[in-house]
Amino acid sequence: MDAQRAPNRARPIAPSKRPFPTIIPGLLAKGGKPVRAVGVMGGQYQATGHLQILTGLLDRGLDNQQASDAPRCFVFDGNLSLEPTISATVADDLAARGHRTVWADEPLGGCQIVYVDHDRGVMYGASDHRKDGIALAA
Repeated sequence: MDAQRAPNRARPIAPSKRPFPTIIPGLLAKGGKPVRAVGVMGGQYQATGHLQILTGLLDRGLDNQQASDAPRCFVFDGNLSLEPTISATVADDLAARGHRTVWADEPLGGCQIVYVDHDRGVMYGASDHRKDGIALAA
């Protein structure tokens, strides 16, 4: 039996099974015009990753690169995984509030963002330092 059909695989190929979709790009518009394209990679982390990026951009006023570089967290299997760039003080505070915190042993996701400045006719890109890659605007 090949690895794709092995019953102990996380998502084995089997009748009536559906694959977990991992292509979920984001597009932000303002005044009916697209202003940002956002792509987050990382399997199950992607939806959370999009929310963290958008929170950085829209609520915290971060620019593309700052939002991409910001520390991340992810809840999985009842644990709150924290990237090592999150301070121990914050981790201790979260644990005191009842979260089961663990330090992530690898980066959480990756991200590329392109911002369109319609007034200047220019596009700006940002690429996550956690992954190889670039943000291209053409």
